[in-house]
Amino acid sequence: MSKTKTGAENIKWDLSQLYSSENDPQLDADLQKLLTLIEDFAQYKGRLSTQLGPALTAQMDITKLGTRVMYYLFLRSACETDNTSVKKVLSRVQEAYGQAAAVHMTFFEHEVAAMDDAAYLHLLSTDHV
Repeated sequence: MSKTKTGAENIKWDLSQLYSSENDPQLDADLQKLLTLIEDFAQYKGRLSTQLGPALTAQMDITKLGTRVMYYLFLRSACETDNTSVKKVLSRVQEAYGQAAAVHMTFFEHEVAAMDDAAYLHLLSTDHV
């Protein structure tokens, strides 16, 4: 049986500045740090009218680290479509990241949208994030 051509056979990215492999201990350390950041984000629930700046900063840190981890795995998966090890790690990371975000971060958009105009204007004048 011949391999299906994907168009990515000759694409080579140097991803070594991110991680050495899908088994790199730093990838697991970054995933654990990401999950901790997400869990810690829940401290802003019900406090956005006074803590929006710090919450946005925390959200930015989560996005930066999550992007690093996920881009590495997505790029590896795209170029190594037959690599089951990468696919397993990607699946595990997606599951953990998605579940943690669903449990600890879904309040954010709802609370910002529900914020009254006076509270929002007060934040704009006092919080310089």
